[in-house]
Amino acid sequence: MKPLLVNSPAGWDARAAAPARPVGWLAGRLHEFSIERKLMLAIFAAGALTMVFAGLLLSLLLTSGLRTNFGQDVAGLARIVAANCADGMAAEDYATVTEILEAVVLQDRIPGVVVMAEGPRLFAQVGAVPERWQVMMPQPDVRWPDRDEIVALHPVMYQGRQLGTVVVRGDFSPMHRRFLLGYGLVFLLVLLGSAVASYALTNRVRQMITSPLRELVRTTELVARTQNFGLRARRLTGGEIGQLTDAFNDMLQRLKVGEAVAKEVQERRKVEAALRASEERFRTVFDNAVVGLFRINREGALLMANRALIQLAGCESFAELAGWHLGGNLYADPEQRKHVLECLEHIGLVAETEVAWRRKDGAPIIVRLSAQAIRDASGDIQHFEGSVEDITARKAAEAELQRLHRELVDASRLAGMAEVATGVLHNVGNVLNSVNVSVTLLHEQLAGSRLDGLTRATELLEQHAGNLGAFLAEDERGRRIPGYLAKLSRHLATERDRWQEEVRQLKQNVEHIKEVVAMQQGHARVAGLLEPLQAQGLIEDALRMNAAPLERDGIRVERDYAPVPAVLADRHKVLQILINLVRNAQHALAVQPPGERVLSLKIHLNGSGRVKIQVRDNGIGIAPENMTRIFAHGFTTKTDGHGFGLHSGALAAREMGGLLAAESDGPGRGATFTLELPVVGTPN
Repeated sequence: MKPLLVNSPAGWDARAAAPARPVGWLAGRLHEFSIERKLMLAIFAAGALTMVFAGLLLSLLLTSGLRTNFGQDVAGLARIVAANCADGMAAEDYATVTEILEAVVLQDRIPGVVVMAEGPRLFAQVGAVPERWQVMMPQPDVRWPDRDEIVALHPVMYQGRQLGTVVVRGDFSPMHRRFLLGYGLVFLLVLLGSAVASYALTNRVRQMITSPLRELVRTTELVARTQNFGLRARRLTGGEIGQLTDAFNDMLQRLKVGEAVAKEVQERRKVEAALRASEERFRTVFDNAVVGLFRINREGALLMANRALIQLAGCESFAELAGWHLGGNLYADPEQRKHVLECLEHIGLVAETEVAWRRKDGAPIIVRLSAQAIRDASGDIQHFEGSVEDITARKAAEAELQRLHRELVDASRLAGMAEVATGVLHNVGNVLNSVNVSVTLLHEQLAGSRLDGLTRATELLEQHAGNLGAFLAEDERGRRIPGYLAKLSRHLATERDRWQEEVRQLKQNVEHIKEVVAMQQGHARVAGLLEPLQAQGLIEDALRMNAAPLERDGIRVERDYAPVPAVLADRHKVLQILINLVRNAQHALAVQPPGERVLSLKIHLNGSGRVKIQVRDNGIGIAPENMTRIFAHGFTTKTDGHGFGLHSGALAAREMGGLLAAESDGPGRGATFTLELPVVGTPN
């Protein structure tokens, strides 16, 4: 007999609904049990597990209480023995003390008692007590060397003076065994009673649950055999099973009148409508994206392109762009186009690759291209999809920034301020990058704004100004205008917030550039002059000049500044040294993952009239063989290093009456550079 599948939801798979094949004999047997047997087994198992768990928990609680009481009894016994032995010990009457101990050891719970006298020395002993417990104890004490053994110690006092210590050794195991035997018998009787009660309950529940289910099974088999959808299952109970019976009968009724077919058609139409709506949303997002989006086939022919890409290429329509692209004119270098297609074909991905394109009017542009292969269920490539971003202005700004960087470095070297100027330029360059990004985002967002949609809606309303009410109520375009304007207003409000945030960041970046330049001008005016300076202010200036790289690399700065007097030094030279040390630490910390990069700065006195400024990192460290030549002219471990930063810093420190030193525990252990400068008033 074939199983009857009625009213199955879309996407339902009979193989997925089938139970997994049992693994093992026990699982196979349980799988073959009827629901009655499974229910009975489940109730029995739940009851048994509950009883066992409760019995074990109660046993642990009772054992703990019995153990506590036994400890108190042994301690009390030690106290009584100590009181009774006081007179005998005072009279040195060993026989009397021994008789008292023998009376105690007669109990099976007390295997041994010892009385220790001053010294300590053994005064009397009955039974076995380990030597480690034969000690004097000024205060009562109870100890459990293991689970079943207890030792109670109590001082023997006579007329306010301690004569010795009574040590009573107790054995908890006999009492524990008797308890477990009695408890086990009681537990078995309770377990047997619960099994009988569970069986009675199971039998009653089984009848309440399985009888309606058997009626449903009988009706289902009869319907499957006769194909008579007019049959109905009897409702024998309420609750969920009664609801299941009602639902089953209702399903038969709907099958009889053909409602199942109508419902399936309706669901299919809903799915198709949802699919069309999803496609419309995709098309809206695709066409209104601020970056160029495209789809090409495996031969490189253009299949889809949004408005941003068409405008980027300088074309008027998709057809014009497709023809321009198909002719191979879009790529300035045909080899780049070939390389991109080969990467997509063999690797399936091109990530943020800079490519030179040529617009329809012949103007060259630089774009950042990302694309990936789209595969079918069998893994075969169907087509390629990707995005394109115009970075021509950004590349020009970067080139201009590099030119300014070179000019500034050259000028600073001529003025003897190469290190300070480089630090300033790094900060200004990073801020200018942020400015460039903000300007680019504002440009792209303004280009992709939907203000033109507001203009079209306004024009449409002006065209129907004479019959505006009828237009809004009866015309399909008019009925859609209020909802469109509401969505457009929310979108424009969001765009306004984004533009305000970008403008605020631009203002902050410009203010930061002004501060860095002003600080550099202040340092340049006093270069070459020995003057009293505060070490903390110098190191904070060096940090501000390197603030952007430190923040970009996620480096945490820790400060430990002790109060120190002013130093006599050349501000320009000290800043050169500190900026170079901070920058070297930044490079050394690149080996650490973000979040674990720490730059520690410390200022304190060395005890000999000098202030020590320490710059420590937990970065790559220094190899032992490099420690002897770290300050040598021309020595560097960086691929783009020049090898005179530390050398010139050491010479400058010596000229000011100080010194520059380095310490490291080896590769991977970080490094510490120490700059010592003389305090004002200290003779060189």
